[in-house]
Amino acid sequence: MKKEQVTRMPLMPLRGMMIFPHTVLHFDVGRVQSVAAVERAMLMDRRLFMVTQKEIDVEMPTLGDMYEAGTIAEVRQVLHLPGNNLRVLVEGVGRGFLRSLQTEEGAWVAELESIPAFDMAELTPDISALIRLTKEYFENFAQSSGRISADLLRLVKQIEEPDTLVDTIASNVMNELSDKQDMLAEADHTNRLEKMCMFLAKETQMAGIEKMVQLRVKMQIDKNQKDYYLREQLKVIQEELGDEDMEQVDEMRAKMEKTPLNDEAREKVEKELDRLARTAPGTPETTVSENYIQWILDLPWGKYTKDRIALSRARRILDEDHYGMDKVKERIIEFLAVRSMRTKDDPDQSMKGSILCFVG
Repeated sequence: MKKEQVTRMPLMPLRGMMIFPHTVLHFDVGRVQSVAAVERAMLMDRRLFMVTQKEIDVEMPTLGDMYEAGTIAEVRQVLHLPGNNLRVLVEGVGRGFLRSLQTEEGAWVAELESIPAFDMAELTPDISALIRLTKEYFENFAQSSGRISADLLRLVKQIEEPDTLVDTIASNVMNELSDKQDMLAEADHTNRLEKMCMFLAKETQMAGIEKMVQLRVKMQIDKNQKDYYLREQLKVIQEELGDEDMEQVDEMRAKMEKTPLNDEAREKVEKELDRLARTAPGTPETTVSENYIQWILDLPWGKYTKDRIALSRARRILDEDHYGMDKVKERIIEFLAVRSMRTKDDPDQSMKGSILCFVG
């Protein structure tokens, strides 16, 4: 790499923007010192040293208020506006480091060390590989982000000089001023290519994550819209068929609230009612569900009777109401007799009811 050359030229502080070599910038100039710097450049070789301010609200910046790295630019066009303002078109042609700042004849003048441009005679296999890799990373970023135009992609593929490649990509991809300044301040050509590869790899990964997040959001929105559409359809169907079915669901729900169900039964009934409300009226599933819910609610929840065990009365009822079935009757009388004896021995003893099976 060639040694930096120290030179002097008019300085233009930029607020909230910057320019890379091999790019153009169009902006208005209003500060007296900046206007004087442009006029001084037009009287000399049309060159300005353009450095970005660290804080945009500083009106009279000093050396410490500006970044060290800046861009050497050539003034291509100057238009005079009302109020002694200028509209300027410049093109970046090189890079440099700000070393000192003076004011001469009302204009800012900088002493700077210019960074030599890359000499293609110094192109090595390593740099050639990095150039190719940078182009691949840029193409991947373009595909992943969808924010790169086809014209810019073709332009980047045709660039063979490393600094031009980095500057072109940086000016079109980088948004953060800190990233731009870091790339502008890197004097080593190999390091610039490596930094650009790392930046593009990171941005490609971020673009992929953003795309996945956008896809998930879109899927959720589509699902919500679908659910809303289906609910509206169901509402229309129910209105067309009448409100009797929904009224029946409401009646059963009100009956459930008044019935002292245990927790397990209540949970089951609530689940069946919710399913019944979503089921189209008139289907077999609706009838089965309605009968099941009604059967549960018709059970005598919370109602208990005192046992009155009289074997002679039980025998009379069985003989009058049921013909034959002698074995079944004997089994029932036997069960009642055992229960009666246990109750006499211990009146406070509670005996759970048994399930009698007469099949088999």
